[in-house]
Amino acid sequence: MLQCRETMAQVLGLRELVSFPALPTNVEGTMSLELYAFLEELPDRNRWQAGITRRGIDLQLDPDLDLTKDKGFSPCTVHGRSSGFELYVMSTPDVLGDYPSATSAAGTRPHAVCFRWGGDLAEAACVLGAALALATGFKAVVYDPAEDVVYDEVRLAEELKACEAEL
Repeated sequence: MLQCRETMAQVLGLRELVSFPALPTNVEGTMSLELYAFLEELPDRNRWQAGITRRGIDLQLDPDLDLTKDKGFSPCTVHGRSSGFELYVMSTPDVLGDYPSATSAAGTRPHAVCFRWGGDLAEAACVLGAALALATGFKAVVYDPAEDVVYDEVRLAEELKACEAEL
């Protein structure tokens, strides 16, 4: 991600992102973006939230979030604003079947958390904050398949800050 707004425009094939309600759609419906976090273990919601809080991120996960069984939309609050993202937990080998270039980065981490969101900066900030906390507190490796790049904590923090500045 270059800067939050510019990156989403680039991924969506636009010169610039002008108005979120007018985002283009693909044949199936809404265009979506994905980010994967590869993990040794799945944290419970309280440990994950504590990691978010320790990083000083203004993000509250769904109080009922359970990575062992939840999938689909997960509501969050970011900077007092209701938002969220889609969340899917899968095995790393299943993800690497689609994205083999992430194999060395994922290493032996058995779990993959897929974050999916639309062209909304609040949703992007939720994803980036949640992924940053996983990278910081749980040694997750965060992978962006659209750019085929692994993000370190510094870059995730920069991307989060850029998104938050535009909220």
